[in-house]
Amino acid sequence: MAGPLTGAQGFEPCWTRGGFTYQDCCVGLPNPSCFDAVFTEERCCMDADNDPECWRFARRHISSALRLVEAQAASGPEALQLQAQALRRYSEDDGLLYAFCCNGFHNEYCWGPAVPEALLSDPDAWEGARA
Repeated sequence: MAGPLTGAQGFEPCWTRGGFTYQDCCVGLPNPSCFDAVFTEERCCMDADNDPECWRFARRHISSALRLVEAQAASGPEALQLQAQALRRYSEDDGLLYAFCCNGFHNEYCWGPAVPEALLSDPDAWEGARA
């Protein structure tokens, strides 16, 4: 499984599925058959965020959450089995992992609880702004 932007143009996970290439999909007129709801033209053809730390950290946290969900899913409702299946798929697919974890939104499966100690300071946040 390749990581994001390891020498490819655009967002590499777009080019590791279905035989698509940056040249075929993004050079000249974009080819709509290359894209879908997750692998959009914007995500695939633009320079993507390449934050290896995000990918490693998110996969580690999803693995921990997956172990807990799988333990409960063995004797629990079908919804837990579906949740485990989705978490497994997110951790195995770079494009889905990016959308689920590494796009700037806090997600407890990826980062743990949204407690002040776990959040990065945001200099652009409204709190602390003075009139």
